Amino acid sequence: MTWALVDSHQRPIAEYVNRRPGSTIQIGINVGRTATLQLSIDDPDAGKIDRRNTYIKATLRGRPIHIGRIILPNFTTEQTADQSPGVEIATRDGTLALENNTLKQGDFGLMPGNLIVSDEEIPNSGAAPEWAYYRDSYRVWAIGTHPVALGYRMWKLVESADASPDEKEAGIPGHGITKGSLEGLAILEEDERPQYPAGKIVLEALNELAELPAGPDYELHPVEASNGTLWRFDTHNRLGRIRTAVSLDYGLGAENVQAFTYQPSKEDICNRFIARGKANRRGYQPCYVAEHRDSIREFGVYEDTASFETKKIGRLRQRARSAVASRAMPAHFAEVTLRDEGDHPVRFGPGHDDDIWVGDTVTVRAQDGSLNVDMQSRIADAEITELQSGGIDVKLSMTDEALAAGVSGFEAFSWTSPSGDE
Repeated sequence: MTWALVDSHQRPIAEYVNRRPGSTIQIGINVGRTATLQLSIDDPDAGKIDRRNTYIKATLRGRPIHIGRIILPNFTTEQTADQSPGVEIATRDGTLALENNTLKQGDFGLMPGNLIVSDEEIPNSGAAPEWAYYRDSYRVWAIGTHPVALGYRMWKLVESADASPDEKEAGIPGHGITKGSLEGLAILEEDERPQYPAGKIVLEALNELAELPAGPDYELHPVEASNGTLWRFDTHNRLGRIRTAVSLDYGLGAENVQAFTYQPSKEDICNRFIARGKANRRGYQPCYVAEHRDSIREFGVYEDTASFETKKIGRLRQRARSAVASRAMPAHFAEVTLRDEGDHPVRFGPGHDDDIWVGDTVTVRAQDGSLNVDMQSRIADAEITELQSGGIDVKLSMTDEALAAGVSGFEAFSWTSPSGDE
């Protein structure tokens, strides 16, 4: 691995060679990438760090695997048994900008009560190329005048967090995210289309779309560029490939895993979910109850509930069914640490010539005493750690969790009297 300090156009400022062991990069599905660089306090370039306009760039086998804005450099002179004095530099990718921007009444350049239709092309919509934003004096509403694919909706949220063309013309930097491949063909029903109050955090709105049963996965992929672009925003119907021919083996002789843990769990089961909406002036509160009857018969009732700022039963139905579909059946979890040597090493990386990457579904096999595991699991997240030797450890978190079919549900309501009694 290599680590460097670069500016917003990826021009090199310093190459960090004098590193301490323990630098890490975390990568997951529908989350931002984070990294922590462990730098020696004697490195002559440690003082060049500037939180305002410098970035840490990490490459793995010549490909950028992380570009992150510096969040917190921490200088320590303490000598411990595990670590020498140095600088710990925490970084995060472009999701940091999405978490620190909100949908505001001034977004999209609209006047109160106006309906604005652009002539921008909308991929995958199967309809006329129209996108509309409507804003009244209280809320910002993002609605498609025609059914619009979810992947494109996601990009419009990301784009809303960027500096406007006028601001960029005035020299205000953008967030460095460019539009990539926008998969995600699912179309929402009219009463399910998203509705965002002013002040909604962009990243929260993005994650809500990803959590829908038909919601696409997204990733901010670091790119090589010199025009101020740092990440490419891609959406996928499902991030990753089916790579079940790749087997991660522990305790089977010719193994390619050096550490393995396994947890069959049903602690987070939810087979009945009540989504509560916003009550009207008379105290009637719309609700939607989703449940998975097969799971209830097998495990008993595991119920959860949440309230949402909407009166639309379609949006409540989305939330309730999504919660039950993803949690009705117990998921089996495993953590494996890859062995980077031996007869059959598995190479982790984003390239086409690499064996596996985050989102891929692979075979996991383990035998040790009474433990006998043989399952197909999806790589949910990965942690890459740099070792004293200069090599890396790759720890993968795996789950066989899948959306459960057979979710049913019904509309309901509750009523709150003026005294507050239901």
